[in-house]
Amino acid sequence: MDYDAGVKKTNGDAQMSKLACVERGYFSDPFVHLFVKPSDAMRARSFPPIINRGYFARHIIIKSLILDYLERNSKGSAKVQVVVLGCGFDTLYFQLRQQGVLQDRVSKYIECDFEDVVAAKRKILEDNQLIDKEDLYCLVGADVRRGEDFMRILKDTCGIREDAPTLFLAECVLVYMELSFSNALLRQVSHSFPESLCIVYEQVNPNDAFGKQMMINLSARGCPLKGIVSSLEEQKQRMKCCGWQYVMCEDMLSLFNRGIPCEEIQRINRIEMLDEEEEWKLLLQHYCITCAQNTSDSHSLVDFSLK
Repeated sequence: MDYDAGVKKTNGDAQMSKLACVERGYFSDPFVHLFVKPSDAMRARSFPPIINRGYFARHIIIKSLILDYLERNSKGSAKVQVVVLGCGFDTLYFQLRQQGVLQDRVSKYIECDFEDVVAAKRKILEDNQLIDKEDLYCLVGADVRRGEDFMRILKDTCGIREDAPTLFLAECVLVYMELSFSNALLRQVSHSFPESLCIVYEQVNPNDAFGKQMMINLSARGCPLKGIVSSLEEQKQRMKCCGWQYVMCEDMLSLFNRGIPCEEIQRINRIEMLDEEEEWKLLLQHYCITCAQNTSDSHSLVDFSLK
């Protein structure tokens, strides 16, 4: 299988996981069903609790970090810009727009992915009248491995400003790229945007038994993790070497245990019980979230404690 084709297939997996969570009541997303084929929707209904709970944790924690950054950085003269790398069929922009979160906080919301993925997404959005010629939203085709071309597209096509606070989001994107490409991109973003936050969600810890099997499984599906790092500490050092001032990185188990309120855990337990407790802990220890930030104002630092 062509490597890029294997990576593109992970977009469909993510949408099925999201739909499974929405249909069971983990969280709300009134747009996700537009992006899932009926045959895939049937498959999603059979996803086990451990997969659903894992996607729920990813969704809730990343959204919490995004909202915190928007709140902390929307009080200045410049509104926040958001750039989603490898956006796939993500619907967060439309959720936040519907909830009124973007108003007075965000000046640009840019999504980018491979040209064919973007074309397919644009058609679905246009067919359902979800976009018009609004200045806020920009959906562009770009290969982020070509850093200079990508930065030029951000400036020339999307009108991004380097002097405005900017949030970059990469969910299971950089890890599919060779480290030489992803590090070059991280370095370029860090140096170009002095007031910025990069949120990265991806796999980690490939060298223990669980990690080795994870690597084998993903390689067999045509999407090997070319840019995975061996530990949380290595991820922190990598970000610092790429020029980020403040770096926080934890595995999803720590973030879930600290960041999800007890009443919320009780609620999802009522949706479906989780029997695979040890497997659940292992799974979350092999995914992490990194927040790398550059800022001259300590009050704008995102709250990684999730309180």
